[in-house]
Amino acid sequence: KDIYGCTIDSSFVINEYDSLFIYLDSIQNISCYGDTNGMISITSFGGSQPHTYLWTGPNGFISSATSIMDLHIGTYSLIITDINLCQITDSFEITQPSPLQLNIISSSVQNVVCNGENNGRAEVEVLSNSGTAPYEFLWSNGVTNAINTSLSAGISTCTVTDFNGCQEVIS
Repeated sequence: KDIYGCTIDSSFVINEYDSLFIYLDSIQNISCYGDTNGMISITSFGGSQPHTYLWTGPNGFISSATSIMDLHIGTYSLIITDINLCQITDSFEITQPSPLQLNIISSSVQNVVCNGENNGRAEVEVLSNSGTAPYEFLWSNGVTNAINTSLSAGISTCTVTDFNGCQEVIS
């Protein structure tokens, strides 16, 4: 009431914006041990547009993009801020497979029987928990099995390729 006895009724609405949300579009872990080909892609929605993005990660990594690429192994943290300074945070882990490790089974090695023949033998094994199965074998003489029974005298090599295309050579 004012001094004259008048009153005014008034109402107003206080708006509340939707909460911010992060949607993980895709995450790609590192394909081969020691590579830097990880990738994370997100979409944000809710809150008030526009949104800003701040990624931080290993080795001083910083980005303001929605998709980040060429990532090392480690944890990548994200802060999304809308125009009203509302924020949401999340973090994502980029992993890598264990290194591809090979061994020549010493008991499998047999020398050629006679000079000039190609009946030597050797077997390559992929050590457990290394690389990503299945594995492909390619010997320097073209044999495509872990066991090679047609080796000539001299040095032979075997290239092993895992499911991700990672390669290791043993001789």
